[in-house]
Parts: sequence; C-alpha cells; structure tokens
Amino acid sequence: MLKKVVLCVLAIVFVLGCSKSIVGDWTANGPGGAVTLTFKGDGTFDAKGGDKATTVFSGTYTVKDKTVSMTMTKMMGMDVPKGTGADTPQNITLSDDGKSMTIEGMTFTKQ
Repeated sequence: MLKKVVLCVLAIVFVLGCSKSIVGDWTANGPGGAVTLTFKGDGTFDAKGGDKATTVFSGTYTVKDKTVSMTMTKMMGMDVPKGTGADTPQNITLSDDGKSMTIEGMTFTKQ
C-alpha cells in the first residue's frame, strides 16, 4: 500500500514539474506602446498598456497543452457584460519552448 502511495506522489510531482508555468509577466510591443500580461498563480491575469501602464483589462485564464485561454471579466475597472462577445475566451498559443506566446500578430515574451 505504501509503495502505491509513493508512486502516486512521484507521478504527481513529475507531471507538475514538467508542466510549463506561465505565471509571471509577459511583454509585447503593441501599436500604442508596451503591453504587459501578468498571469497569477490563482488563475487570474491583468493586462496593462500605454505610457502610464494602467490596467486595461483583467480576467481569468486556463492552460491546456500549448493553449492559454483568457476570459476578460473587467475592462477599465468595470464588469464586462455577459453575452456581448467581450466575455468570449481568447486563445493564445505558447511556443514549444514556453518562452513566448502569440495572439493576433503580437508576440509576448516571458520576463
């Protein structure tokens, strides 16, 4: 019995250790200047941009394989209305090495 428990724990540690963590800051240069996506360990993110680096929008995210799915919940501090399309998840594709991700022609790199 103890052997099975140890094997299960080792398998979990292996899977968690091999997964790509996106937690942290990712930056790209957009038409209006630098854009920073900050992914937090609790499954939320903030997007900041412009010269003042103010939060433009925030929301939740999930990661599956090389796809990061982001759902906006707030824009400029206000709740995003449901069913308007603004609350539709947007997918970002991670690079094979996990050091960059691209959405709509913008490539973000992990800082």
